[in-house]
Amino acid sequence: MKPINPKGEQREVKLTLDVEAAELLLRLAGSSRKQGEYVSNLIRQAAKQTNFAELEDLEEGDVAPTRSQMQRMRRELLARIKALEENVTELKAQNK
Repeated sequence: MKPINPKGEQREVKLTLDVEAAELLLRLAGSSRKQGEYVSNLIRQAAKQTNFAELEDLEEGDVAPTRSQMQRMRRELLARIKALEENVTELKAQNK
């Protein structure tokens, strides 16, 4: 992966969350200004754990990943999302 540069190029993305997830994001990030950084780091971590970052090295004209590679990466990302959802559920249970 490329080095992380917090002052580097950024892109605004509209993200709709349910109320509970939005509140958890705010608590996990520490402040509303740090939410984007928190989500960016979470996405990088998920990509690293699923080898999804391999796509970053592709240049125009390179051979794209095969369908089976994309399906594997999709399964791995879905598994990571499920694990993160379980973590959120655990945090929610701890805070009751």
